[in-house]
Amino acid sequence: MTYNVSYFILIGAIILSALQYSSIGIGGNNYILFRTLIIALMGLLFLFNFRGIINSFVKNSFIKIHLGVTTLTTFCLILFWGMVGDVDFGIGRDLWISLTFLSIGYNFDFDEKKFLGLIYLFILSNTLAAFSLVAKFASGFVVEELYWDVPKNQIAPVFGIAFLLSLYFLFYKSRKVNWILLLLSALLLLSIIVLRGRAVILGCLICSFIFLFTRIRKNKYIILLPILLIPVIPYLYKLLIDSLFLNYDSTNINSLSSGRYNTYTEAFHFFVENPFFGQQGQTTLNGGIIHNYVLYALVSYGLMVSFFILILYFKYFKLVIKSMIKPKPLYYESGVFVFALFMLVSLFEYTFPFGPGSAVFFPFLLLGFYIKKNEYAK
Repeated sequence: MTYNVSYFILIGAIILSALQYSSIGIGGNNYILFRTLIIALMGLLFLFNFRGIINSFVKNSFIKIHLGVTTLTTFCLILFWGMVGDVDFGIGRDLWISLTFLSIGYNFDFDEKKFLGLIYLFILSNTLAAFSLVAKFASGFVVEELYWDVPKNQIAPVFGIAFLLSLYFLFYKSRKVNWILLLLSALLLLSIIVLRGRAVILGCLICSFIFLFTRIRKNKYIILLPILLIPVIPYLYKLLIDSLFLNYDSTNINSLSSGRYNTYTEAFHFFVENPFFGQQGQTTLNGGIIHNYVLYALVSYGLMVSFFILILYFKYFKLVIKSMIKPKPLYYESGVFVFALFMLVSLFEYTFPFGPGSAVFFPFLLLGFYIKKNEYAK
C-alpha cells in the first residue's frame, strides 16, 4: 500500500516539476507555487517512507557517509555562525535535501514496469516543457543572440537528464530503435542547444559518447544514428557552434567561459591565502559567483568545512565512474548513468550536484534506487 501511494505521489511530483520548468511555470508566482507543491509532495514521501529511510541510514555504507558528512558540515557551520554570526547555510541545506531524496529512492521497491513508467513520464513531460519554452522564447529551433529570460542554469540540467534517459532506453531490451524515444531525445537536445545551456550541452555530449561506445557499440543498429544524422549535420553543426560561441570571443578563454576563468584564478589565489577558514575568516573575495562546486566550497568555507564535503563529492564521482564502465545496461543503472551529467555540470556551476532541490530530486531518487538494487545484485 505504501509503495502504491508513493508511486502516485512521485507521478504528481514529476508532472509538477515539468510544469515548473515549462512556459507555464517560468516567471511570476507559478514557479514558486509549483516548487512549493513539489516540496510538499517530497515531504509526504518522506513521511510515508520514514521507517525505511531511518533504516537506510544504518544499512547502507554510502548513505551513512552522506549522513556523516552532512552532520559534520552542519555542526561546523553552526560553529562558524556562533563565532562570526553571518554564515551561509545553503551548502548544508542542499546536503540534507539531497540525502533525503537519496534515502527515499533507496527505500523504493518498484518493479521494472513501474520504474519504466516513471522514466517515460519524466522524459515526455520534460520534452513538452522544453518545447513550450522554445515556442514562447524562440523563433523555432534557432540560436538567438540574446539569452532567454529564464534560469537556464537550473532548467538545462533537468532537460539534460531527460535527454540522457531517452538515450539510455533507446535500445533497451531490443536491438531495434525505439523511434518515439529517438524523436523525444532529438527534441530535447535541440531545446537544450537553443536554450544555450553550454555546460549541459558539453556534459550531454560527453555522456552520450561514453555510453554509445562502451555499452551499445556491438549493436548493429547503432550505425543507423550517424546515417540518420547525415542530412542534418550542417544544420546541427551550425546550431551547436552558435550555441557555444555566439557573442563570445573564441580567442579569449575568459570570454568563452563567461568570465569564469578570471574568477577561478582569483578564487584559487584567495583559497591559497585563506586555506582553513576561507571567507568565514576576516577576509572576503570580491567578484562574481564562483561557478565551480569544489572551488566555491573551498573559498566559502575553507578546508575546515570543505574537507568533509569533498570526501563526499569524490565518493559520488567514484560511484559514477565505476558504473560507466559496466558492459550491459540494466534498467536501474540508468540512475547512476544520468547522475554523471550533474557531476560534469558541477565543474561549471556552484550548486550542483546536490542542489537546487527541485532540479535534483528525480536523479537522486533514481540514484538511491540504483544503490538499493545494486546491493541485491552483488
